[in-house]
Amino acid sequence: LYASRAAADTHTGAVTAIAAITGCVPETGLHKETYISALNAVQNTSLVCQAQLAVSFDNPQLLDELCREGLIAFSPQHLFAPSEQPYIASRIGDALSLIKAVDEDLHDAIHDMISTIACVRREGSSGTVSSMIGLIWLNPDASWTVLDFAENIVHEFIHNTIFLADLVQKIFVTPHWYAPQEALVVSAIKQYPRGVNIAFHSLFVAIGLAIFMNKARQSARALELTSGLVETSGGLKEKAAVYLSAFGSRMLDQIGLNEHVAAA
Repeated sequence: LYASRAAADTHTGAVTAIAAITGCVPETGLHKETYISALNAVQNTSLVCQAQLAVSFDNPQLLDELCREGLIAFSPQHLFAPSEQPYIASRIGDALSLIKAVDEDLHDAIHDMISTIACVRREGSSGTVSSMIGLIWLNPDASWTVLDFAENIVHEFIHNTIFLADLVQKIFVTPHWYAPQEALVVSAIKQYPRGVNIAFHSLFVAIGLAIFMNKARQSARALELTSGLVETSGGLKEKAAVYLSAFGSRMLDQIGLNEHVAAA
């Protein structure tokens, strides 16, 4: 039910974004292509506009855009060797199959909303940014299991949905980087103080991942992910009046925290 509702909300947000950017409602059967094309227009990106999810290792234009956004530098050290690429692409395919087996609605939402998974060597295991909605980057190492790939894909997809909601409805009052002492809240993922915007993201990512892991019968990981929910939720509610919009506050209020903690 949670995944179905989240997928529906994300679809509605995408249609709203398309209509706002292009002035048109997308044609039936061309939703994803129209959505990514609209994002490219406002983000000055060149994400692939096709129904199939793309996996990219060395697309020059995409690498230039990642450099522009400060995610990588102009250096071959950020590229995976050609000998590594088939294995990584295969594991991504396996991870998407796992996600589909666990939660088909979630799998379909990922395919509908994400243009490209870019594989680059850089600090961190995975990421996404609000200026490149529709993109996920992964930095897998040799120890990653298929479940690790799946967790990172789901993690970054949830960030994408929040970026989209913020684009369409406005969640945050201050910029993403704004983090003075009075705006810090303990992150549900990192479990140390971070800016309100990042802590807000962490709360929804932790809940979404916990639900996914519980469905995948990974109860220990699900329990680990719920360990910081109460503290993060409480901290955000204390600061919501100053740092969240009315829409952001409603998102926070609609979380059934006890339900998610109990489910894990």
